[in-house]
Amino acid sequence: SLSINHGRPQRATSVLPATRTPTARARHGDVCIHYSPSFQRHVAQCNSEVLKSFEFLDQAQEAYPDAVTVPLQNCYSIAIAGGGFEESTAYATENDLNIPIHDSQVEILIAAMPLEKSIAEMIKDTVLNSRWTGFTPERIRCNFQHFRSMLESKLQLGSAVMTVVNYFPQVLLYDCRQVEDRLNFLLAPLPPLLDHDDLDWPLLAFQGYGAGWSVNQVKKALQTVPHVVLSMYLEDTFSMRPSLFYLITALQVPYQSVDRVRLELEDVGSDEYTFAYLHGTLGLSWKQLHVMIQAFPCLSVGNTEPTWEMLETNVRTVLREDALHYLQRRLQVGPSIVEAMIKTHPRLSTYSVEGKIRQTLDALQAKLGFSSREIRQVILRMPSLIGMSVTDTPEKGLSQRLVFFRNTVGMSQQELRMAVLKQPSLLQYSVENSLRPKLDFFVDEVHIPLTDMPRVISRYPVLMGLSLNETLRPRGTALMERCGLSPKEIGNILSRAPNILSLSLKRNLEPTLDYLCDRLGLSKRQLKKLIISTPRVLLHSVKTSLEPKLLMLEAAMETKDPTEARNVVIRNPALLVLHISALQRRLQKKELQPQSRRLTRRKRPVLEMDPEKNVLIRRYASASEASKMLRTSLPNLYSILGTGRVWKGKKLIYAEKLQKGELIEPRTRQVRPDNKIPKARPMPTKRLMFEDLNALNASNESSPDTNMSLCIIVYVSGRTYPPDSSAEVRGIRRTGGMALKFPHFHPDKPEELAHRIRLAAKKSFGQIMPLNDDGQGTCYSGGRILVGFPYLRPSRNRCELYACHEALKIVGNLLKQESSLENETVHVQIYTDSDYAWNLLWNTSRLHAWGSVAENDFIYDGPGSSWFANPDLLHLLSRTYYRLVEQIDSDDVTQLMLAKQVNVTFHHAAGCLPRKLQEYAKQAAMWMNQRAKTAIKL
Repeated sequence: SLSINHGRPQRATSVLPATRTPTARARHGDVCIHYSPSFQRHVAQCNSEVLKSFEFLDQAQEAYPDAVTVPLQNCYSIAIAGGGFEESTAYATENDLNIPIHDSQVEILIAAMPLEKSIAEMIKDTVLNSRWTGFTPERIRCNFQHFRSMLESKLQLGSAVMTVVNYFPQVLLYDCRQVEDRLNFLLAPLPPLLDHDDLDWPLLAFQGYGAGWSVNQVKKALQTVPHVVLSMYLEDTFSMRPSLFYLITALQVPYQSVDRVRLELEDVGSDEYTFAYLHGTLGLSWKQLHVMIQAFPCLSVGNTEPTWEMLETNVRTVLREDALHYLQRRLQVGPSIVEAMIKTHPRLSTYSVEGKIRQTLDALQAKLGFSSREIRQVILRMPSLIGMSVTDTPEKGLSQRLVFFRNTVGMSQQELRMAVLKQPSLLQYSVENSLRPKLDFFVDEVHIPLTDMPRVISRYPVLMGLSLNETLRPRGTALMERCGLSPKEIGNILSRAPNILSLSLKRNLEPTLDYLCDRLGLSKRQLKKLIISTPRVLLHSVKTSLEPKLLMLEAAMETKDPTEARNVVIRNPALLVLHISALQRRLQKKELQPQSRRLTRRKRPVLEMDPEKNVLIRRYASASEASKMLRTSLPNLYSILGTGRVWKGKKLIYAEKLQKGELIEPRTRQVRPDNKIPKARPMPTKRLMFEDLNALNASNESSPDTNMSLCIIVYVSGRTYPPDSSAEVRGIRRTGGMALKFPHFHPDKPEELAHRIRLAAKKSFGQIMPLNDDGQGTCYSGGRILVGFPYLRPSRNRCELYACHEALKIVGNLLKQESSLENETVHVQIYTDSDYAWNLLWNTSRLHAWGSVAENDFIYDGPGSSWFANPDLLHLLSRTYYRLVEQIDSDDVTQLMLAKQVNVTFHHAAGCLPRKLQEYAKQAAMWMNQRAKTAIKL
């Protein structure tokens, strides 16, 4: 809370409701948890000091388990977000919350207050409906006096106070402290940092920060759009919004300004013209409006009239207002999220709050032990769960599935909770037609012990969603026949790595088994032994994991005989399941011995050295003996030997290091200015080091390969927004973005290069994200281009594939600008970190064949099914590749002379792309999302 003193914000006592009942008043010094309806958050407070606020009540109670929850006397009749599965009971515990109000009292109230008759009748209806409990006419009259004196003293409104009350009579039913807190927040200066979306606004308000309005702006808003300044509940914002006719005619808000609101502000709901008025007429900045939307969620309300997209899904012609508001408050989401839920599950528009929505959410949260944040995650992913039957009848609905998982499978509540978080549809599968037959398959056919099934389902619930006859049984049978496994052995394998059954036979399992047999020369018996000992090897890709690891092993062993590396892998197949960076560190640290096995580290001799003179003091026959003599644990000794640090004045090394003259130096870790040690970054699997090349004027000496006369390198990345994440709500319109980076373009290069790439980009792309004031967007001088995904059905895979196509297009247009390359060979290298894109594009001969035919004659014959390869984009890319290497114009007739020869190769970056490139792609996707919102609403 802030108080205004001579125009400067000062700290006050609280941002919270002041009303506390005697039975709930906390002791001095104790932590109390209040609900702030203005910020719609649960605030922990101690001795009038705000400690922290939380979205949900159970979060606050978990952080402060001994805190006292202070009840409200003016709470809603519906639940407040986050108090377990029955939120309102955490606050509404007093007997005086429902005080009956008689007609005679209301008539006295109306006669005593100089209000318009229609407004007085509205107050009468509101009070009689018991929407606000605990308010007597005397208290309402007292609120009016306090409100009038507050506005006259703070804002010098004078007689205009009555105009505000007539426009927004609900303010008479508010706590005066809450209204004062709202005004103080509006007049307080903006906080210094606004980069984070999840700021603690009650805490910032206590520290003296707010929305940065001027006194004149608050006065003007109170007289024209008072609901923005005063409303603390979604119902009040919805009912007291000014009409569109009033905003356009009386306030003269141009419709063009609404487009800018849709681009600059997220989730403003149906009150866009009001925010356009605040920005255009009152002069509030976008940053100030963004603070208002973030701090006060009640200002963003949805519309009861469904959009055209929603009408296509057969929703109600008029949506339920109470259901929209309840979902927003219970799940703590914006109106666009609720709209997406209805588009995904149209029947949600027909559910009532008391008859369906509340009962289902309470039952799910109570019976599965979900926190409020977790129930939000589950419902956003699967809104149709709200339509489940939650009666106590064990033969149907939620109870039937709980009985199956708890009694038949033997899962605990925690295991079932984790499974549903990963796969919410688990609660919608039929028990008799889907779940029970699959359980019988796992237990009876592949012999996974029933005691292991709770762990299997908890870790990999997706298995219960796969088809039994088309997926699970064929894959299990094929694996048994190919490796010669018995039912007991396949059960042992699947109990350790059950997600093997989620892999495709043609795209994953069969290529991996063929590779292990051919590359390692394994017989069927040896293959069986390897799979039994290390089943997780089947989860690794041949191209991006197994083959690079074998090549690293062969290079580290420095032997021309490939059977040596094969023997090492056969003896220790766990090497194949290590991460590439971990294997690389291990190989750099230790030399492999091809002829004989190395001693285990427990048995390796250890030397104790003088750290200053580097003189041998004592020799220990083994690490185990050194541990006993030095009186330290083996893990600590291994740490000392591995890091080379001095321990108690002693320097300990392995004897073989001294024999080889490889005394290790102690490794130091960089310490940040905040004295926190950063986590060690994994080493890259491939080092992509390139010379600083001029894309159009490179010599043989500057090229990474002496055989290349010109090398053009492009990094590409594609992303979607919202991302393909389990935490995102279904039904949200998804857009795609792509980022391209030329690493040899730097800001210190001549402007000619930036001009050339700008021309090439404009000829290649239609939707280029411009550079904004924050440095986000396309930067031609830095070789960075951000573009939007122009096709339907954007996904991560489609964006990554199309980013490679865009790289081909811009390189082609870049080469067309240069006329002096007739005698040069151009090598184009495109790097992507997408396994999907690289698996489709690494075989350039196949790309050439696909690109040589017309679209109608194109037949996909690559790995996997045709739909998985996205043939609409793949043929477009292949066609562009064919034209570039064959140097043919887009009309497929004109022969170009770009260079003597153009070679294009696609490479897997193996996680070594610049990290910012992925962020840039996400920025482009978000930019496209804003453009799409504007186009839809227009």
